[in-house]
Amino acid sequence: MRSIAKVAVIGKTVADQLYPGQDPVGQTIRIRNLPFKVIGVLEIQRLQSFGQDQDDTVIVPYSSHMKRITTRTFVNSILVRSASAEVIDKVQTTSPIF
Repeated sequence: MRSIAKVAVIGKTVADQLYPGQDPVGQTIRIRNLPFKVIGVLEIQRLQSFGQDQDDTVIVPYSSHMKRITTRTFVNSILVRSASAEVIDKVQTTSPIF
C-alpha cells in the first residue's frame, strides 16, 4: 500500500474470462492501460450483491487506485463484509466512528 504497488487480486469470474484453464497468479492485467500484477484469486463467492456478480471483481490497494487510476485525494466509500451479524453489532457498538 505504501509503495502504491500495481498489484491486484481478482475474482474467479475474471480469472476464468482472462486466463481460462491457467493459473492467473503472476500474470499481468491492464487497468486503464496500466499493468497490474495478479497476486491472488479470491475464493468463489457465488453471491449476488446489488445485482452484481461478486466473483466478477478486481481488487487493488486503495493507494494505487487513488494515485494511479482515479487521481482522487479522498476515500469515497469502503465496503466491509462480516462473518456474522453479531460481529457487526459488536463493531457498531464499540467503534468510535459509528
